Amino acid sequence: MLVKKYKEDVPTPHFTEKAKKAEIPEKEGLTFYYTDRCPFNADYVDIMIDVAHKHDIMTEKIKVESLKQAKDLPSPFGIFSVFFNGKFLTHEVMAEKKFDKLLKTVID
Repeated sequence: MLVKKYKEDVPTPHFTEKAKKAEIPEKEGLTFYYTDRCPFNADYVDIMIDVAHKHDIMTEKIKVESLKQAKDLPSPFGIFSVFFNGKFLTHEVMAEKKFDKLLKTVID
């Protein structure tokens, strides 16, 4: 993270230890964290979930609706992030074909 401070007496921003680890212990399947910051996130989460179900992968989607919730995410990407079996997978919103291709690399 690059920071330009305009006042020395303000706290330096930092990632939480949880975000630095980028994992969700003991979690199975795909977990999607998303916000309405991009108006298309919810639609693409549903598209990506449909792709996951074609591979018989369990899914969970979690809408981040507050700053407090965003700061407590297990990822530094507060707008959109995806975990597979508890490990960070991507922060990229993907269309069906691209997500299918990505899933095939982690389930094979």
